Amino acid sequence: MVKTISSMVPLGTSAPDFNLLDPVTEQFVSLQNIRGNFATIVMFISNHCPYVKHITTELAQLGRDYQSKGVGIVAINSNDIKSYPDDSPDNMVLEVQKNGYNF
Repeated sequence: MVKTISSMVPLGTSAPDFNLLDPVTEQFVSLQNIRGNFATIVMFISNHCPYVKHITTELAQLGRDYQSKGVGIVAINSNDIKSYPDDSPDNMVLEVQKNGYNF
């Protein structure tokens, strides 16, 4: 995996709203839709990332454990599908089904 420079925003920065198509439900999802009562987790993941592959079971468990407790959870895949065809919407649906994600 190629080392990539991160441009992290300062902790405490408000997340900008978004409006993205969920390939599983074919509905649009925004920050306002998924915002939790107590906290909101926004993850940027991809199907081909070895780090994400290593924790898929734990990510699925995170969703099961915390969504029922008022935590909003969303995973966003922002990769270019021409460069990373494994991250296509159809393959994202397969990953959700295979791993049991509920977010």
